[in-house]
Amino acid sequence: MLTKKQRLRSVYERIIYFLGGYRSYGRVSKNLDVSRLVFVCSGNICRSVLAEYYANKIGMNAVSFGVDAPDGDPANRTMEAVAKNNNLYLDGHLTTSMESYTYQPGDLIVGVDIKHLNMIAKSKGLKKESMLLMGLFLDAKKVTLIDPYGKDVIFFENTADNIYEAVERIVDVVR
Repeated sequence: MLTKKQRLRSVYERIIYFLGGYRSYGRVSKNLDVSRLVFVCSGNICRSVLAEYYANKIGMNAVSFGVDAPDGDPANRTMEAVAKNNNLYLDGHLTTSMESYTYQPGDLIVGVDIKHLNMIAKSKGLKKESMLLMGLFLDAKKVTLIDPYGKDVIFFENTADNIYEAVERIVDVVR
């Protein structure tokens, strides 16, 4: 269940999206030669780590980090359990902080929240052309994939399904 604040933010983001505000984050620049996907979320324990492991499973080089993550924490236990249903094993994952991430030529940053992309652009000096919003690759376009942390297992499963769908489409576009 989403909070009132999350629902209002979702409505606001959909309006901005339909007015064209986030469209550039839904397509890969033709000038970008992508060699690695870099998935980003808040804590690097749920969404970004699942996306990283799934992209690697389907043959795309990928890493992840969190904009508010410390280095060295394990993945969320509920996300680990959900991932195992898709034969993904997150038990070896340790979080990576934004400070520890080093941009490499060929990196395509894939965020789950526009706030994260704005933070990365400012911190790392990256341009929009090297960034995507994962949720814009879903049939039901979403600017933000809400963090499942603290939610029930059904919310985690729905988040995982969204991540699998978006990652498959992103990988298809960049190959």
